[in-house]
Amino acid sequence: MGQCFIVRRGGFNEKRKTPDNWVFHQAYTTDGTFIVFESGWYRIFAVGKSGDGASGSGAHGGGSGGTGGIACSLLYLKADEEVPITVNDALSSFGSYLSATAGTTPTGQSGGIAGVAEGGNVSNESGYAGTSGGTGRSSASGDNGSDGLNGGAKGGNCGGNYISNRPHAGGGAGGSRLPALNCPYVSEPYTATFSGGSGGYAGDTHGSAGADASAYPEFIVGPAMVLYGSGSGGGGRSYNNDASGNGGARSKGTPGVVIIEKGVN
Repeated sequence: MGQCFIVRRGGFNEKRKTPDNWVFHQAYTTDGTFIVFESGWYRIFAVGKSGDGASGSGAHGGGSGGTGGIACSLLYLKADEEVPITVNDALSSFGSYLSATAGTTPTGQSGGIAGVAEGGNVSNESGYAGTSGGTGRSSASGDNGSDGLNGGAKGGNCGGNYISNRPHAGGGAGGSRLPALNCPYVSEPYTATFSGGSGGYAGDTHGSAGADASAYPEFIVGPAMVLYGSGSGGGGRSYNNDASGNGGARSKGTPGVVIIEKGVN
């Protein structure tokens, strides 16, 4: 059932019932200006960019990024009103109405910091922090990377069990999933689908490279768009000091976006 909001127009307060249904109207992944084509109710989501993961750092798995925040508002907008849109690597905003900051990208084993949201009259959801990559050890088995928060990606496995003189590296952290309380575009939990990179292992004479983190599908703007979350970390290389063993590559987080829906009866 729709909610009732008080809307101030022309010196008096008018009570308007919000719609029960919403349809996708437009979305921005870069700066722009939204010109209201028809007076009515709009549902707006400001989604902060999710941080990328970190590549494997030595024998240690890379950390995952923090996710952006998500703000949501129901707004009655008048025809021909112009609202500036900001979408960049730090901020997503719909004029002065609502905004969300981006999660950060780590540079090593630790996870990134979550973004926050403000101004939403429906909800302001903070993002989820990134998680840590697994530790590689020279005289013991390495650690698996930590799973992403909120049903995010699975942490990468370590290179294997320790065998004398064959130490194994840590796995990369799984990316965290965006908050999903009110935003229908956020993916369902995906722990079993995506993961951080597995750690490398040491062979008889050479160490192996860490595996790359799983990448999310290409982000395509439209009514069927899917928002995942932060990027995962790459696996660490074997503890062997061999030049052939490099850290695995990170994956990228979901871009920032401002989504505009139109209310329908």
